[in-house]
Amino acid sequence: MTLRSRLIGAVLLALAAVAAFVVYEWLAMPFSVSPGPIALNYVENSPVLSSAGMPSRKQFAGIAKEGFGIVVNLAPAGVLGSHDDERALAEDAGLRYFHVPVDFEAPRLADYDRFAAILRDAGKQRVLVHCQVNLRASSFVFLYRVIELGEDPDRAYADVTRIWSPAPVWAKFLRQSLLERGKQLPLELS
Repeated sequence: MTLRSRLIGAVLLALAAVAAFVVYEWLAMPFSVSPGPIALNYVENSPVLSSAGMPSRKQFAGIAKEGFGIVVNLAPAGVLGSHDDERALAEDAGLRYFHVPVDFEAPRLADYDRFAAILRDAGKQRVLVHCQVNLRASSFVFLYRVIELGEDPDRAYADVTRIWSPAPVWAKFLRQSLLERGKQLPLELS
């Protein structure tokens, strides 16, 4: 067997493994994928707060043109589709940029607290919260709407379920976060 054929075999095996993982994740944790007008899986939660998946490099200018003033990125550096120069992309478009990396397998209330402080300081500026595909972002925006803004949990949670049915670790995190803050759970998390 030649080096080239071994290399091709290794690449095909790696691709098969990635494909199997993607299919497993899709079956185990269904989520939506929609291009959206601003970014992948865009959801306008209120006139001043929206969530989305990872914007493309070109979409930052459009985000600013839509009236957003702040971008909050919840995806860790180096995730698939991320931009090493995202701060520069946002700032070049005239946006304030914040990065609060959230471990998908272990979200923490301390991460939420950092996130909430940014949104509280935003005033009336329009904020786009994003991550990779709007799983982290929709969840943190949901918590903010219920904990900080006092919105109805079922109404706020409906925006989460437009994108995904939270994986067990996230459902537990959302429940615990609300209960620790003395907030009512949405029926779907009860």
